[in-house]
Amino acid sequence: MLDRAGLRLSFLSGADLVFVYARSDLSWDAHGALAPLGQRVHVHDDLSALVADVAAEAQPGDAVVVVSNGDFGGVHNKLLTALRYRRDHRRRRGHARTTGCA
Repeated sequence: MLDRAGLRLSFLSGADLVFVYARSDLSWDAHGALAPLGQRVHVHDDLSALVADVAAEAQPGDAVVVVSNGDFGGVHNKLLTALRYRRDHRRRRGHARTTGCA
């Protein structure tokens, strides 16, 4: 499936949620290009907001895939740190839960 900007969106078709970092110097309209994904797409122009959103939405057992074409502001480490913090915070509060994926 190609969108108006010629992006191949089929690789995202199986994703429950899609988070996109739309830097200010991005040469294409992320909101418009990803509109066919509907409510599943979360576009952020702030990397910290994107990391916080992913960490808030991710559940135990989820697979989080990061796709980047270059320097991404250290998102990998920031995301791992945020996910670990959330996991550890839940454990301390006694809110750990078990989920399954089908």
